[in-house]
Amino acid sequence: MADDELKKKIIKEAIKSIEEFRKSQNRWREKVDFVKFLFTPLAVEDRRLEKYFRKNGVKSVRDLLLFLPGKYVDRRRITTVFDAMVNSEAVIKGKVVSRGEVRTPGGKKFYQVILKDKTGALKLVWFNYNRVYPSKMFKEGEEVLVAGKVVFDTFSGYKSIIHPELIKEDSYSPGIIPIYPQERFLSQEKVREKIKTYLQQIKIDDYLPDRILSKIDLPSFRESLEKLHFPPDNLSPEKLKEENTPYHRRIKFSIFFPFQLALVYRREKNKKERGIAFKFSGELKKKLLSSLPFELTGAQKRVIGEIERDLVSPFPMNRLLQGDVGSGKTLVALVTALDVVESGYQVALMAPTEILAEQHYLNIRSFLEKIDIGVALLTGSVTGRKRDAIVEAIRDGRANIVVGTHALFQEKVEFNKLGYVIIDEQHRFGVIQRAQLVSKGTNPDVLVMTATPIPRTLAMTTYGDLDVSILDEMPPGRRPVKTFVVEERRINFVFSEVKKALERKEQVYFVYPLIEKSEKLDLKNATEMFENLRKIFKGYNVGLLHGRMSPEEKEWIMRKFQRGEIDILVSTTVIEVGVDVPNATVMVIEHAERFGLAQLHQLRGRVGRSDKESVCFLIVGKNAGRQAYQRLRILEKTGDGFKIAEEDLKLRGPGEILGTRQSGEQEIPYSDIIRYNDLLALAREMAEEIISTDPELVVNDHQAVKMEMFKLWGERLELGKIA
Repeated sequence: MADDELKKKIIKEAIKSIEEFRKSQNRWREKVDFVKFLFTPLAVEDRRLEKYFRKNGVKSVRDLLLFLPGKYVDRRRITTVFDAMVNSEAVIKGKVVSRGEVRTPGGKKFYQVILKDKTGALKLVWFNYNRVYPSKMFKEGEEVLVAGKVVFDTFSGYKSIIHPELIKEDSYSPGIIPIYPQERFLSQEKVREKIKTYLQQIKIDDYLPDRILSKIDLPSFRESLEKLHFPPDNLSPEKLKEENTPYHRRIKFSIFFPFQLALVYRREKNKKERGIAFKFSGELKKKLLSSLPFELTGAQKRVIGEIERDLVSPFPMNRLLQGDVGSGKTLVALVTALDVVESGYQVALMAPTEILAEQHYLNIRSFLEKIDIGVALLTGSVTGRKRDAIVEAIRDGRANIVVGTHALFQEKVEFNKLGYVIIDEQHRFGVIQRAQLVSKGTNPDVLVMTATPIPRTLAMTTYGDLDVSILDEMPPGRRPVKTFVVEERRINFVFSEVKKALERKEQVYFVYPLIEKSEKLDLKNATEMFENLRKIFKGYNVGLLHGRMSPEEKEWIMRKFQRGEIDILVSTTVIEVGVDVPNATVMVIEHAERFGLAQLHQLRGRVGRSDKESVCFLIVGKNAGRQAYQRLRILEKTGDGFKIAEEDLKLRGPGEILGTRQSGEQEIPYSDIIRYNDLLALAREMAEEIISTDPELVVNDHQAVKMEMFKLWGERLELGKIA
């Protein structure tokens, strides 16, 4: 009897296990099917609606579901004209007492409807209108229900609604109404109806792996979409408008997670690919170091060691070199480049601008004066026979180190044996362009450099697939640059300080935001001020440098300044990075309010490059507001690039830190990165956890997110194909 009971129990447990296994199998297949559904092209029959979605970048079901309302209006009750709050949304019921076109004294026309209820009159106004629409929809004597933002018209004394929405009374349902980007002659109801159609087709709550769902403590994907597109009355309209709900957080996580998973997946994939195991004795490196009139810093030696360990490894290096202004990144890159050249391979160094590429080229040539290395410069300005000769030298391997701009990854440029790619100010290129240059070789080692300290949350999106080296030590003898924010009316005080520096035989920079006078902007410019400063500082040599000069002119001016033949260099921001003149001790930046903090920090890094006391004057224009002063005061208080970058991120957004937004990152608004940085960190943590246990994403429960990752990022990040 006992044996029978035991057998029944075993059979029962076996059946239960089989059922659970089947459910598990069904669950992950449902998740995969759901992701397939998300990336289904949107089917829209209505031509006007199809055009609207196309205009707003809505192409797939996923795009539609993530097409969240821009605002929400509270229509939970109908109010009277008297009770309607000015500058607030309201739903008002009233009788049409008059209607028709009105002409202003200036000759402009608008359409006007006057509504009345027992408490007062309300004016409805259309400026851009189809004449038939309001006259057809509003008949005198009829009661209508309208909605919109109430404003006060001081001219007529009426409360008004401009371009109101007419609500059919039989279809009015009180609630919080989502408002999507508006289009003339297209009702919001049509947009909502389309979203509702697809929401009703969702059959599962979520598609994320179970292990993630158990840890993120957020509502499900389906619930979040439902609550944001069709909010219940118990949600706060204010919190919805502010995107301050758990449902917004879940949607933001769904945007962060696939990108973080892609970066971690790519990083691990790169580590397993066969790269180049460079073999070098260090002979060229020794020649360079012995020719230097100074010793490398401890940080430089440490970072060179980190890079060299990657170079001799058989796996491709993908490393970020992060260091503040003047910490010696270029020299680190050159030392390690010589190891690669000694191994018989070529090196490509890509910079974001021609002036920076030219400066790198000149510096490298200067460092390698006594070493027989072929160095070439290729930018968009190099044309004709000269370009053909350089392209040929790159192709046949005579050019050992090639410096250039995006011209380096053009189709006609072929490397003989590219082994090492160095990208300066990488954030201005983005991950896509980085991949284009890397494709010129066979899994070359990659070093990306930035002089702008990047806050951790931002680095996770920009450099999330890279290992990091940090130069956290400045060359000996360098002193902090004293910084002062000065009102424009006190410019004579600044001129007197400049005169003192010139009398001490020191050199000075004057930086301006414009090259020439602008009709639109009332700003000082470099060309005019060059002439003015020559008059103010008679007896001293004043030079002018700007981006429109030819490479030869720029090189000539910079050489003269470096040799001390120019006392004052008047410039635009082309001297932001690259120019190294130890005798320059004063930096004057006019209209400093026009620059970002990170850029100003870069500019002042051109002085203080010796043991002499240096100063930076930030001149604030007469029209600058109080906020500009407060922002610039941060530079008076600190020389820490990381702190400055954090403040710049908060105050001006990452455009100032990361340059223009790149195609590889455009789906992730930087404002979200700042606001939801805890979610970004959580997405990173979850991605690391999954890849650490399942690097190829072969586990069933990971198939849905793997598919999503490849659909969104596979091609752009060159992840390969879905296995």
